[in-house]
Amino acid sequence: MKTFSFLVASTVAATSALVSTDANANSFGAISNVVRYQTQSGLTNNYARVATQGLAPLAGSISNVSGTAWASTWNEGSRTNSGLTLVNPNVSQPLSESEVDSFLNTHSRGLWTANTGTSTFQFDTTSILKSAAQRNYLTLTASSVALWENIVATNAVGTFTFELTQSLGSLGFAWGNTSANGSNVSFHFFDLVSTSFSLTVSAATDPSQRATQLFLAGSTAESTLYSANGNEATYMEGSITTIGGAVPAPGAIALLGLAGLAGRRRR
Repeated sequence: MKTFSFLVASTVAATSALVSTDANANSFGAISNVVRYQTQSGLTNNYARVATQGLAPLAGSISNVSGTAWASTWNEGSRTNSGLTLVNPNVSQPLSESEVDSFLNTHSRGLWTANTGTSTFQFDTTSILKSAAQRNYLTLTASSVALWENIVATNAVGTFTFELTQSLGSLGFAWGNTSANGSNVSFHFFDLVSTSFSLTVSAATDPSQRATQLFLAGSTAESTLYSANGNEATYMEGSITTIGGAVPAPGAIALLGLAGLAGRRRR
């Protein structure tokens, strides 16, 4: 698999199909994402969402570890995307770490099955999939969290500079971006070394378009778990930090589903 755009979070619509170094190869992929809350005090042990996703060529299909039917499936270019998600029920009852890990262990960790249309093969994510606590997360400094909260509270507009506590690359991520749950906030791709970034917040004439949550998405490079007989399967995972506001609407979180993959480069 070479390049495709995004969950993190749909932050960005996919712009290219999964391809392989072998034009005749069948490329499959598994992805897992975890969305965690941050406050001015730092990361919390509360989670908004956990998801697993399968990618397959149109002629094939992919099954998650438990074999549970996909909750959603859609075609995109020359591939099929399938997703299964657990979202916190309401803001007063976020998902716990144990609930997130239970979902990952049930649906994401272990043997996946890929069907090419003419044959099947399996690949194993057991050794590479990280629990909620084992993952790294992009975070803002306390003052930057306070800045975002003030923007939301006062409906401030303008261009604002935020600070990350660590850069994308230092956390082991290969791609990452910001997004928000409203259309009045600009989008930003992180580079690997910077810790400062700016976002433009514009006036929202329609209150429903005014952002209340900021998302920081980071994703790992894909790891090849299977390559034989013209077939390929890879795994990658994303971590998303959400700051401010109530529980993300399903559509907003879908933006971050594949955390920052729009910025990935072709190999």
